[in-house]
Amino acid sequence: MKKIFIIILIILQYGCWRLPSNHNLGKNYYYSMNHYTDRTIIKMRDKGEAYDVIIPTVIVNYVFDSSYVLIDQKPIDQICICNDSCRKKNINDWEKKFYKQCTDEFEKSNFHQYWIINKINDSVLGPFSKETFIRKRKEIGIPEKLVFGEPIKIISL
Repeated sequence: MKKIFIIILIILQYGCWRLPSNHNLGKNYYYSMNHYTDRTIIKMRDKGEAYDVIIPTVIVNYVFDSSYVLIDQKPIDQICICNDSCRKKNINDWEKKFYKQCTDEFEKSNFHQYWIINKINDSVLGPFSKETFIRKRKEIGIPEKLVFGEPIKIISL
């Protein structure tokens, strides 16, 4: 009986590690973190059985209140070595060589895009440069107290 319990425990521990971890941002929006590069903003559909990706990976920071979600995204698809069009040329070597290069290039990249989700009228604005994002949030009247904290630690791509 003890062996069966241990086997079940091992299956549960390692069998479920790929399930996304979600942080509720309100109004059916979630920060979803799956393993590797899957750090997105999603919106759950009715009954929570399916979802749509609203802002693709990699979300490096976000802040929210009852009306807005502000997102800082470091889009992995803007880094050529990580982009599908580059990977397809080198698909056989991807696991060995290009994964490491993608990780290195991602860490070096300073390219960010910014987004605003208005939860009141269910609209998504962006992507914006930092300057346009700051101007747009003032124009909309987003409270100044809504500011990004420390970036999310990204352990591995």
